[in-house]
Amino acid sequence: GAKSESSDLKIEEAEIAAGGPMGRSGKVTSLVMLSFEDTGSGAEANFHKAFVQINDLAGGQGEGLLNFRAGKTDVGLPFLNVAGSVFGNQYLSDSTLNALTNSQSAVELNGTVVKEGPDSSFSQRYSAGLSREDIYGDNKAAGFYATYSFTVNEAYSLGVLFRTGKEKYGAVDTSYNKYGLGGEAEVGPVVLTAGVFKSDRNGAPERDDYMAEALYLPFSKLGFGARYELLKEHGKSGARSRTLMARYTILSNVYAQIEYRGLKDVDHVTGVNEDEQKLRATLQAIF
Repeated sequence: GAKSESSDLKIEEAEIAAGGPMGRSGKVTSLVMLSFEDTGSGAEANFHKAFVQINDLAGGQGEGLLNFRAGKTDVGLPFLNVAGSVFGNQYLSDSTLNALTNSQSAVELNGTVVKEGPDSSFSQRYSAGLSREDIYGDNKAAGFYATYSFTVNEAYSLGVLFRTGKEKYGAVDTSYNKYGLGGEAEVGPVVLTAGVFKSDRNGAPERDDYMAEALYLPFSKLGFGARYELLKEHGKSGARSRTLMARYTILSNVYAQIEYRGLKDVDHVTGVNEDEQKLRATLQAIF
């Protein structure tokens, strides 16, 4: 097919964030993240996150046993989500499956249960919500999701995710069920994360995504990372994504990162490109 090359040097995004607990008791928490992105023809403003959360609907003050959240938020697992990734490259489970999402409009109940012992700690986190979907129909509140995860000693985590609802497929709205299973282990300077995601859509081929990534943090200012993803659509060859990353922390609020992404997608499962290679250098400062 056709081959093209391009390069660019620009300030890609500027972001303003504000939030935290309100009042002396911290009963209400809010967060707003406004970004200005370079679209090539100008700047575009977007609210990546904008939600209000009412805390401690059950349990004691500050326990977070049951909370209510409304606005734009994340759908994912505490250790595996779009916003928390150190890689600039999107997960295929986000960009193609839409199982993990970053700026999801939703109303949600969530909570945390923590048990501390003399030698170990155990925490459970859960959420359930109604999400606004991009569909042709008038009733946009067409999605439901639920997540559950547990963590031992803040080092070993396992979680599950379930989504159901409607989404666009061609010129119609189709129903879907999506499933996710993820785990993470922190062993010394190494963090290993893996996930399996499945998308089952009415009238469309099933898709499965397998992801594994590793972070190596040998020093406080230097880190390396690698990720491999395989996205399979029944009846087609799988799409393979490879990402390599190196980051150097210059100051507490400034870091430089270089990232390589390679995508091989013969049957166009993820888009129009059969093969794609990207090299991205980033200097980010947080003020």
